Amino acid sequence: MSDVTLIPEEVINVEAEEITKIDSNDEFTITCKNAVPVSSSVDEKDNKKIATVTYLCKDENDSLFIINRILPVNDEFEELSFESLPFSTFDSEYITEKIERHWLNHCLPRYITNFQFYSTDDYSQIYTFGIKLGDKYKIKMSNEVFMGLLYLDRYPMKDDSDNEHDLSLAILNSAKPLESEKDAKFYKINKIEILEMADATYREEPTGFFTKLKNKFSRNELVSTDIAVKFRLYNYNNPEESIQLLAPFDVGVVFDDEKYKGTTLESIQKDYLKDADQYVANLTVFEVKLNGVDKTYMIVRGENKNKEVKLFLIDDILKEQINTLINEY
Repeated sequence: MSDVTLIPEEVINVEAEEITKIDSNDEFTITCKNAVPVSSSVDEKDNKKIATVTYLCKDENDSLFIINRILPVNDEFEELSFESLPFSTFDSEYITEKIERHWLNHCLPRYITNFQFYSTDDYSQIYTFGIKLGDKYKIKMSNEVFMGLLYLDRYPMKDDSDNEHDLSLAILNSAKPLESEKDAKFYKINKIEILEMADATYREEPTGFFTKLKNKFSRNELVSTDIAVKFRLYNYNNPEESIQLLAPFDVGVVFDDEKYKGTTLESIQKDYLKDADQYVANLTVFEVKLNGVDKTYMIVRGENKNKEVKLFLIDDILKEQINTLINEY
């Protein structure tokens, strides 16, 4: 382990209720305008392994501060997940990087968080809480930063945690400058329909003559359980309004070609994204509890041709409907 310990003494056993129990009269507010993960480490304290993911953040005045996300590590798989992150720190870390981490954590304001996210009833504000020197701080953020941090926080425990494309996208979305009017908008869904469905298996195009010839006669085709689904989503607040979303899903089984009714991913993409009400999913978090809202959601980040972003809120009932619609398609 690193010679420079990053485990704050007061937060070895931080749990959600410990942050929310602090007297609300001592609450202060800061804004996290941008955030980028700079390190992930696993250390041991009192025979307990603790993961610390450190985020370098900017407030509304472009002043820097640190958020440390502390998580218990329950087994070797979880330890490996945190140590395998591209921004993770290892025993081979050079001395300058150790000094840099030490300076960041001890020379900048530092907040300890459990990333329990809260929302107002109308989703007009997203925030979490952090502790600094015993005081509780409300940490406000844009919807885009929220989605990036949410995805990053769940990433080590994802089944597909080698998906560095989406990891990079989440980091860039959290770090990029953002004008408030261009922030992602929440879109609560009332009803879902499936318009089209296609096999989303990726098959690399053969290049050489002999490779093409081999593929022509090969019976061993690449298969996967990935599908692409084009949905029509109806607005909860205005049921007459609807938009489209093209999203990937791993359904866990391989469907016969007849299931797709002749539709291919290429045929869907040919005419897609021509209209501003068509969105493509690029980040998904499957189970999210927003404190202050009595629902558990799957949140899908979708973007249209004009780079406008919506965060689609799909509750547990609608998730079951999606499963049914896919099976019955």
